[in-house]
Amino acid sequence: MNPEQVFLKWFDTLPPGQRQTLAYLYILMTSTNSGDFAMIGEEAVRHFQMFVSTPDFPLRRVARLVSIRGVFSFLFFDADFVQRYVALHPAPAGGAPLPISRYQWLRSTAQWRRLAERVLADNVLHGWLRSLNSSSGKADPDRS
Repeated sequence: MNPEQVFLKWFDTLPPGQRQTLAYLYILMTSTNSGDFAMIGEEAVRHFQMFVSTPDFPLRRVARLVSIRGVFSFLFFDADFVQRYVALHPAPAGGAPLPISRYQWLRSTAQWRRLAERVLADNVLHGWLRSLNSSSGKADPDRS
């Protein structure tokens, strides 16, 4: 499996509330389309999953994962952010609070750390970019 597939498989294992929160916050933090900010719950999850899996140029596919790695790492590892905006914050658009237990969040944080270090690490993404470029018939930029 490629890094996109591994990431999406991991993302699908998260509790629904965590998936919804992470997808919504990623969209909120990265989208330039203000219409995207109204998406909540499973709509945000579907939009995010489609965004991750949409075919694109190799470099853009890798860039998406680098962006996701940065935002998700910020969300998982910034304790102040987690306390204020994840653990205690109500769902977007005045919905019911998303119950994210401390244990679930800590477990997901540990899983994220392993995924980021093993599957989304720079050297792994560089290798995947090379394989994407060679399978698409483009020259490897390191061999020019």
